[in-house]
Amino acid sequence: MKSHIDVTLLKEQCPLPDLMRLVGLGRYAKSSAPSPFRQDNNASWGIFEYKGSWYFKDFSTDQSGDEIRFLACLLKLDEKKDFKELIEIYQHIADQMQLSPPVLLQDPKPSHPVEIELQKPSCSLFSPGTREQLATLSACRGLSIEGLQWAQQRGVLVFGRWYGVEVYGVRDCSGRVMEIRKLNGTLFEAIGGLSARKSHAIKGSQKKWPVGIQEAADRTMIVLVEGIPDLLAAHQVLIEENRQEDVAPVGMLCASVSISDDALPFFKGKHVRLFPHADASGVKAARKWSQQLKAAGVAKLDFYDFARLKTTPDERVKDLCELIGWRKCHPEYERKLLI
Repeated sequence: MKSHIDVTLLKEQCPLPDLMRLVGLGRYAKSSAPSPFRQDNNASWGIFEYKGSWYFKDFSTDQSGDEIRFLACLLKLDEKKDFKELIEIYQHIADQMQLSPPVLLQDPKPSHPVEIELQKPSCSLFSPGTREQLATLSACRGLSIEGLQWAQQRGVLVFGRWYGVEVYGVRDCSGRVMEIRKLNGTLFEAIGGLSARKSHAIKGSQKKWPVGIQEAADRTMIVLVEGIPDLLAAHQVLIEENRQEDVAPVGMLCASVSISDDALPFFKGKHVRLFPHADASGVKAARKWSQQLKAAGVAKLDFYDFARLKTTPDERVKDLCELIGWRKCHPEYERKLLI
């Protein structure tokens, strides 16, 4: 990190509207919007420019501030005690914009906010599901309706049609990722350079982004899982163990990628429990992610080891979704997963 950072110059390089878009909160970068920091059904929050500087204002709590205060609220840090760390994070975000400018589509003039939004996957075809769609997904994956409904209420689970096929998928408030699967459980057919596959990432999706990490800002613990089924299964586990208020489900959608550098600050100070798949790629991913998380400053890091689960030779449990199905046949297994 730089030894000295000019805060005034930093604000000029990456003003509040750009900063909000770069951390995935671009939809709140306007004069009237719901608060990104709390449950808010009203347009009681907004940003504005005053004498060449940008500020946000929460009209319900009377909280206001500049880019530094915004990052402090977002990352749950103390603006004064953690000022140096906040400035370094701010500089890192601004550097990403300067060093990796998005590809221009038509306008040759730089316009970072527009370009960043154009990079993101389109979610316009997807919306909350019907009772029938939830019931179909519940039966197909062996997951509870209650868990799926909670995932849907949080904006993580959506449904739609993709080239005439019913699909379900996951996304989060960052807008960085939108990945789908067929509702009937079959594979997407091979097309072009893509082979047949279980999941399809909508163009613009960032596979490195952990789905739901920004929604975990006010939680003390994170359940980090791999893949769409396990992310939905994690919602069910949290409801069963009554941990929705202090634990957040977060999902990496691919074992082969690292956690995005932009997302790592959101893990700082949290208790993270990984549920890696019990296979070679799952173990490799867990090692890679754990190194990143430790370097990011998590408060505690531990694992759930599916390989230690006592099963018969003809039984196989390699992930969280399979564990939920296995426990239905083994009611004697009452161990909580989040103790």
